[in-house]
Amino acid sequence: MAKQRYCEECGVPRLLYRELTWRTNGTIIETKDPEHRMLFSESENLDGLFDEIEKIIGIPIEKFVIESKRRVAKDYLEKMIPSFVLRLLYTFRPGLIVDRMTLICEAHGYGKIQSSEVCKHTERGAYQATVIDHPYSILCYRGDNLGGMEASTRRDCTSRVTEVGDDKYLLELWAGNHPPELKERMKVREYPVEEGNIEFKRCSRCDTPLAVAAYDFNLDDGTIINPENGTRMAIFGPVGLEAVFTALEEELGDMIPETVIEAQKRYTREHFRVEDWVAGEEHLRRMIAMRGYGILKSYEADLEHFAATIHNPVVIPLIVGMAKGIFEKAMKIDSSVHEWSISEDGELRVNIRKE
Repeated sequence: MAKQRYCEECGVPRLLYRELTWRTNGTIIETKDPEHRMLFSESENLDGLFDEIEKIIGIPIEKFVIESKRRVAKDYLEKMIPSFVLRLLYTFRPGLIVDRMTLICEAHGYGKIQSSEVCKHTERGAYQATVIDHPYSILCYRGDNLGGMEASTRRDCTSRVTEVGDDKYLLELWAGNHPPELKERMKVREYPVEEGNIEFKRCSRCDTPLAVAAYDFNLDDGTIINPENGTRMAIFGPVGLEAVFTALEEELGDMIPETVIEAQKRYTREHFRVEDWVAGEEHLRRMIAMRGYGILKSYEADLEHFAATIHNPVVIPLIVGMAKGIFEKAMKIDSSVHEWSISEDGELRVNIRKE
């Protein structure tokens, strides 16, 4: 398997700085596919967020997460790589697919693949088994791999996960049908994107923002760590999360956006450091933009309220939930009132105040 290479100046993995671009409008894009946005964001909260949503609504949402991520991954691969190329690779060089998947997992903070086996001729047909340590989200990882295998085999696939150690999982994939109630469901909201003027101090060699390079890219265990507070990060697409929340909303109604906001608020209050987010407007602009959530256009805050306008936002309930959690924690209050709206041109307005 090919080894990871790094920028000799800042230490960012080559896979990242060649494939991702941090733009001045608060977005992160894949360099070869500018319409495909990415996030550089906290990842420890993903499965925790799904757990909180389940607690609030009282029903399991695993199938929504896996199915939505599967569809997004499959559609993306089929868009980027011709189907006959995927099929040839899977048939004659499956090891190349495994190697690529391993490198992506290591560099993007998805976890460490300990072993992976691809069998094309079994009783179940095509079969793949992967053991991964410390997945950034076992539900998202499961959906991502399902989509990848379906794009490669051009067949519907199903999966099973078994915990085989401390934060270690065996993921098995094979040909099989999807739950019929989810088969055709996947709609993703699209928002306009406009230019921006935020500037980052960048590496003179690879052009990655130095604020990103300051994170610890631990390829030995497939994690990205914020050295200031120990928070785990990952690089993943917002489209998958948007698809999850949209599917939940279509199934369960308008309660879902507020449920996600509440779940994200709870996580933020418990795990975020307030001082990381309240160091002034310019610092807040860079924190939001570095993560790919958009660009802060206006901001005001006092002891009674917080208000902000953000252009180019994605996964809006997460943004509102984070803002709400940070405000409550900073003000040392148990609850708050919030309002938010999104305009036709993609401008997000958030207002949070004491009750």
